Formats: sequence, C-alpha cells, structure tokens
Amino acid sequence: MIGLFLTMAISTWGAAQQSSDLAKACQGKSGTWVEKYGECEGVDEQWCTTSGGKFNECASACRHNPDPAAMCTMQCIPVCSFSVKGAEADAGSRALINQAWSIVEAGAASKSTEERVATLRVLQLIPGDPKAIGLAEQGLKDRESEVRGAAALSLGEMKSKSAIPSLVAAAKSDTEGAVVMATAKSLIELGDEKGYSVYYAVLTGQRKSGDGLIGDQEKELNEMLRNPKELETMAFEQGIGFVPFGGIGFQAYQTIHASESKAPIVKATSIKILATDPDARTGRALVAATADKEWVVRAAAYDALARRGDSSLLPDLASGLKDDKDEVRLTAAAAVIHLSTISTKAAK
Repeated sequence: MIGLFLTMAISTWGAAQQSSDLAKACQGKSGTWVEKYGECEGVDEQWCTTSGGKFNECASACRHNPDPAAMCTMQCIPVCSFSVKGAEADAGSRALINQAWSIVEAGAASKSTEERVATLRVLQLIPGDPKAIGLAEQGLKDRESEVRGAAALSLGEMKSKSAIPSLVAAAKSDTEGAVVMATAKSLIELGDEKGYSVYYAVLTGQRKSGDGLIGDQEKELNEMLRNPKELETMAFEQGIGFVPFGGIGFQAYQTIHASESKAPIVKATSIKILATDPDARTGRALVAATADKEWVVRAAAYDALARRGDSSLLPDLASGLKDDKDEVRLTAAAAVIHLSTISTKAAK
C-alpha cells in the first residue's frame, strides 16, 4: 500500500515536467513563456505547429485581463497555446508536486524500515532527477540492509552514472552480502565491469587479481555469504535470481526452497550475472560450474555459457548431454546447438 501511494504521488511529476520542457523550448526561441496559461508569446507559426501548439498570429495583449473595462492597447501578439495538463491551475499543480516530494522525502526519512524500502524502490520512477538520485545515494548509508539494497538497485534502474563512485564505495564497505550483490548488479547495469568481480567471487570462492571491489579490506567471502536466505530473497524479489526457461526456473525455485541449503541460489544467481562478463577467467569458471553437485547450478552454468556466446568453449559442453538430470541435459543441448550455430556462422 505504501509503494502504491508513493507511486501515485510521484506520477504528478509528469505534468510539471511537460510544462517545464515547453518553457525551455519557448525561451530557446526567444519567446516569453506565460506559465499560468501554457502560452508562448513572440514565436513563429512553424515552430508552434511543430511543437504541437495552436498558433494565433494576432492575439490580444489584454486577453487575460480580468477587468473588461480596463484600458487596453490595440496590439497584436503572436501566441502559441499549448494544452498543458494543469496549466490553467499551475499554482495548484506546483502545490501537488511539492506535496508529492514531501511524501517521498518523509518516506525516505521514516522510522519504518518498510516505508523507507518502499520509498527507495519507487525512486527509480524518477530517472535523471538530481533530488531523487541524491535520496537514493543517501539510502546507501541507511542502517538497515534492506533499505541499502533497495537504494543500490534503484540507482542502477535510474541509469545514474554519477552514482558509480557511491556504489563502488558501498560495495567495498558494506558487510551484508545482499547489499554487495545489489550494488554490483547496478554497477554492471551502469557499464562498470568491476561489478562482475563480486559474482565471480561468489561463484568461485576466489578473488580476481587486481579486483577493485572485494579484498581491499580483506573481506571474507563467508562473511559476505553469511545470510544466504536474505540473498535468496533479494535475488528473486528484485528479479536477479536464476530463472532459465519456463517451468525449469520455477522448479529450481521450489527445489531450493525445499532444501535446507540456500547456497545453490546464490551460486546460480551469480552465474546468471556472469554470463556477460567478458573476462576469460569467468568463462573457465562457468565451465567448472557445469560439474557442480547441485543440478540447479549446473543448469545455470550451461544457460550462462549459451548466453555468453563463446563458441570456443563448445567442446567443454559435451558432458552436459549425458547429465542424469533432464533439466540440465536439455539446457546443455540448447547451449550446444546455439554455440554450434555461432561457430558455423563465424567460419563462413
């Protein structure tokens, strides 16, 4: 309910943004923007029509004068009128926007962890807004890991490259594995390949040499993974968990839930992320994962190798065709077919 309320509040931002964009465009054409009425004075007809407005080449200079008896000069003004939602009651619109921001800011500062999490999640609906990005970056320092994780994921969804230093700092200093994985995921989404190192470490139990996210403080991997249940929950709630095709993903999820060990989902989630890591060491790590004792991990590895598209690894996939688990065998077969097609095309 909290998330729905915040989302509705944030949606009011759109009308004001439309008015602001038109104002900038109007001023860019040396026009005068009359915000209350959604009008641009002193522009040409071509610009007006192209911009979606209604042109009046001879509008009265006194058209908005509330007193019909007042003196008025007989002067024509070229006016471009826009149907901007809420333009006729701009003061009310701005008040609504201010109210929306008050709700968001109050949510971010709430004593309720649930409300802070909901607030940080909906911030991704306001991409490119400095205030929203600032609130999300502040959320990376929250005392609760759920809030920090939500903040990290939202910064990735907001495509906020300016937040990369904050995300890197969070990945280095946070002691909760779920938060570290969330920051790493967002770094990858923002084009920073350092994020891959977290998932590589989770999968292999080793740090990449020269790694910039794990190891500067000699953080122990078992500490990062000390709460696998939380990792599992975040992986599936935030859509980063391993879900291959159709029912296999759901069956994998059921299998993991029925098991006392939650380690497979952590590994499988890491494998999914590593599918796009260009590092050759990761390719070898994925091949090694095809021999894991857990079928979910093996299936994830074949899935990732297929998506990786490196046909040079094709010979390493043959053993999967004899796997005793149907889901793994099918995934390996699909991977072999896909990589064989890539290899054939490359040879032509």
